[in-house]
Amino acid sequence: MTRMCVPRGDYLSVEQSTALKGLLALGVLFSHAVPASGLVKGSILSPLIGSLGYLCVAVFFFLSGYGIMAQYQAKKEKYLKNFLKNRVLSIYFLTLFLILVYGVFRKLVRVPIIPIDLLQSFFVGNTIVSNGWYLQIVILFYLFWFFTTKYIKKERMQFGGLCILVLGYMLFGIFYMSHFWFQSSFGFLLGVFWLQNKNKIDDWLFQNRKHPVIVMSLAFVFLGVTYFLATKGMIVKDKMLNGIFRSVMSCLSALMFVVVILMLNIICKKILNCGVLRFLGKFSMEIYVLQGIPLHIFAKGALRIENDWLYILSVVAVTLLLAVAMHPVIRFITNIPKKYL
Repeated sequence: MTRMCVPRGDYLSVEQSTALKGLLALGVLFSHAVPASGLVKGSILSPLIGSLGYLCVAVFFFLSGYGIMAQYQAKKEKYLKNFLKNRVLSIYFLTLFLILVYGVFRKLVRVPIIPIDLLQSFFVGNTIVSNGWYLQIVILFYLFWFFTTKYIKKERMQFGGLCILVLGYMLFGIFYMSHFWFQSSFGFLLGVFWLQNKNKIDDWLFQNRKHPVIVMSLAFVFLGVTYFLATKGMIVKDKMLNGIFRSVMSCLSALMFVVVILMLNIICKKILNCGVLRFLGKFSMEIYVLQGIPLHIFAKGALRIENDWLYILSVVAVTLLLAVAMHPVIRFITNIPKKYL
């Protein structure tokens, strides 16, 4: 019996990944705007929509890990030579710019700036930048990847070293940090692993039309189970043990979500790769880091919006306008290390 093969294409091409980033950026935005509006307060939808944030961030981490590995395999030592300047410093320059933006914004809306938070904004920890923790962790993971790739010669050993560093960070996070700092971290490791083994993975996935559907179905089931366990925990009295269990389950649920999205990206490639999402994907970083401004403006003060639906629409509209308007500025800021250092 002849197997029905799926046309391969590149389900993680630059174009497809850009569209995916657009979808993810909207997911994160709605995960913040909808709960903040109070629209689903007290309903079963409230935690589900709120959880979209860490789930979508896991896919962002996947794309980061996948992207740097793709660039490294294409350019090798040349990529490593300029990595700190082109990738790490560009994100740090963006962080510095956003510290300035949110510092001025907080002064204008009279939100106090705690000195220790301002100090930690430049490194790792509490930050005055909305969603600034994500930039901090991207820089940290990039440094992990750089040092393991540069100083460990064997590829398998490189990935093993990266796993030790990322898992060590996650373990530290479970005991000493808020859950959002580490929940999505598996996505980065999966991205690196996927690119390193892409030919083998694709050979199996595209061997039969049913394979992506089977993988997606299984991942969706495990996503449901791990998410439920992360929410409910174990039936034990030990709070610490229960907390660790729930943290691990939330990390695994994020991992399963990444797999579900990847399979959807194969099965529904033409639907997901649409012009609107590709357009939004160009501004995904801006949408992610600037949404804190309208989220605050329309929740408090003179511009407070009481109507739930109007609040959500206003936050989304203003965030998108800010993202498009600030894109040239942010692009210039992130290109400073590449062009002038």
